[in-house]
Amino acid sequence: MAFGIDTFTTRLDMLIADPTKNPPQTAQLLDYFRQWNGGTVTLPDAAIVGGDPAFAGRNFLGGSFIWGHAEHTNASTESNFATNQESTQYYNPLAPTALCPDQPQNLTLTVPLIAPIQAPQPARQQQPGERGFFYGQIDAQAIRNRILACIHSGELSLPVIPPSSAASPVNVWLAVDPSVKFSADYWAGWSDLINTMPDDSLGIHPFRACILCSYTQGTGGLLRPDTNVTAALTDTSYPGRDKRCLAFWADALVGTTSGALTPNPTLDWNSFDPKAKPVLWRLKNGFTLATEQNSPPAISGFNADAIDPNAVQAPTNFMLTTNKWQPHVPSIANLGFSQGGSVTAHIPCLQTTQMPGLGDAGYGANTDNGAINGHHFIPAGPIKVIGRYIRVKGATDVPTFAEAQALSSANFSIFTVWESSRGTRNPRLIGYYNPNPRDGLGDSGTLDGTDAFNYCAYTLMQPPQTPVYFAIDFDPFDPDQTDPATAADKAAIESWIVAYFRNIGTVRDNFAIQTGLYYLIGVYGNGRIMDTLYKNGVVSHFWAPLSRRSGSKPPRWPWYHVNRWQYTNEEGLYLGGNLCAMVSRTQKKDNQGNPILDQNGNPTFNYGGPDPDADWGDGGTWSLTDPITQQFNTFRGTAAAAAISEILHKLWNGLTEPAPLPPVTTP
Repeated sequence: MAFGIDTFTTRLDMLIADPTKNPPQTAQLLDYFRQWNGGTVTLPDAAIVGGDPAFAGRNFLGGSFIWGHAEHTNASTESNFATNQESTQYYNPLAPTALCPDQPQNLTLTVPLIAPIQAPQPARQQQPGERGFFYGQIDAQAIRNRILACIHSGELSLPVIPPSSAASPVNVWLAVDPSVKFSADYWAGWSDLINTMPDDSLGIHPFRACILCSYTQGTGGLLRPDTNVTAALTDTSYPGRDKRCLAFWADALVGTTSGALTPNPTLDWNSFDPKAKPVLWRLKNGFTLATEQNSPPAISGFNADAIDPNAVQAPTNFMLTTNKWQPHVPSIANLGFSQGGSVTAHIPCLQTTQMPGLGDAGYGANTDNGAINGHHFIPAGPIKVIGRYIRVKGATDVPTFAEAQALSSANFSIFTVWESSRGTRNPRLIGYYNPNPRDGLGDSGTLDGTDAFNYCAYTLMQPPQTPVYFAIDFDPFDPDQTDPATAADKAAIESWIVAYFRNIGTVRDNFAIQTGLYYLIGVYGNGRIMDTLYKNGVVSHFWAPLSRRSGSKPPRWPWYHVNRWQYTNEEGLYLGGNLCAMVSRTQKKDNQGNPILDQNGNPTFNYGGPDPDADWGDGGTWSLTDPITQQFNTFRGTAAAAAISEILHKLWNGLTEPAPLPPVTTP
């Protein structure tokens, strides 16, 4: 019998290496599973041979530790070339053994197959009525788009089952929380979109709606899905919608014992009700080696899953195939830029002008003889994505709803990023991120999250299940930074940044409970910051700034898990042709008004304007012209008007206290 693994609380590359070591040391997590799964220990190095998991179930939406690019490879587990000078030659992109985006063939894979899962979001899943249906559609579209981006970029592939050469659809698993009344409305919206929405470039309906849920003993002692799941599936509402559940994944104890399972467990697949027999079985008991009595604490981060050997069609036939891949130039899906000020006046030009071909790392176009300035050369292409900065209330040059509408109507996608100061707090000094600020006015994470999510929700009408990026636009690890923080502050850099994003997450969760609008969280920061947050599962989207910063330097560039990449800056864009005359250039002068010259006696300049940017199809963009977004925003307006009308009606009838707005108890 074959076994796989699944996890919501860690990442695949964190199972194969100890991230606290440099270079990383082999950890016991995946090796433990491999030994349990029949692998053998070899001497003298005690390596485990065999026992690899047949697949891995991973979270692509909802909760923490959402799928990170290339996490199924060893891209991030090799020694850090930036601090290990002996590795310089190894990481030279010209060397045949280089482990860098230029040569992904040198990567190794952790697992051959991925089963994509949407983690439980209980409050969303229990929402009834029209709102519940919209939530189901929004969530289904979000996870669908995330998986499609991985397929189109080449990171993952649809299965091809011999002897056919045609691609087969993939099971997408909705994990249902057993503690809530699963909404038939939510399921109708989610399953119908998953089952029926095609992808024109693939030529098929690429996905099948499936459920991962708890199983309990029912009449006759047979294991059956949670009764709330059964009720939702048998509901007769929404005729004409494709509400089929095409496979089950059971989360159930083996037998009546709660003890951890030793190698070669006896599994009785006939213990399930034949009407809802699962094809995968999460072994809720946990697992342990034969010499141990209890599953060790280190194994609590992931589960072992059995594959039904007698399934009519092997469930592995409906899983994504993994490929050796890192984010790199050839697979870029979208070009664009980020901008502090309004771009509305430039829309006509941007629609007819391509982003020029540019070298990365602050360079402009390639030289006349064809050599590349920078590490990579990013070819010219149409502008598809525009990022806009949002700031504290009252700030100028923030995006408006009218601008978002104009950009969307012009077929540009949008992403949002928060960056703002707060009085005397400077966001480019580490003290800004102190969870216990000295001014006593509340931590920046709570304040920033509150302002950012309110602005995105109520001013921009940004759809839920899209990220808001929070910028850390300096290198807190740079010893040359001019930061008056104390030595104790500097020692707390990583913990402060993690606390800042955890506080943003708390605000997001509370905001979602109150409003029904659940947003994802992204980070704009250097490689070391992104790596810290990646390992803590705090954010889901990663936006890499210009290189030459801690942990994000060429040649292992762009960073191996990045969603967005700011590949050059305003100066590079100016030198490459000054897109639509959007970059300003002013000569630098000293306090006496004299020109500041460089070491060669040439004048120096300040540049202002857009920063060129690229993504791989899942960079967290959105559009107000998306049909589901349009319908949902219309619904939001209608629901708000009805709530206000109810309050006014009660006031008109002589009530001394207005009725509260109907609570939305779902994120």
